[in-house]
Amino acid sequence: MRVSQGYLEIKVKEISDWLLVNSSNHEQYKQKKQQRDYYVYKLCEMEELGVEIIKI
Repeated sequence: MRVSQGYLEIKVKEISDWLLVNSSNHEQYKQKKQQRDYYVYKLCEMEELGVEIIKI
């Protein structure tokens, strides 16, 4: 799937908001945190490469 920077930023915000509301004891907390970290990594990669669309 190819996505834009805007899409990744929305996903990071959605997941970060979820992480703030739920405690680290929640069964999905670790998985959501990994997802957020992956999207943040992809945003950084986009910036380094100077691309507007990236494959995730």
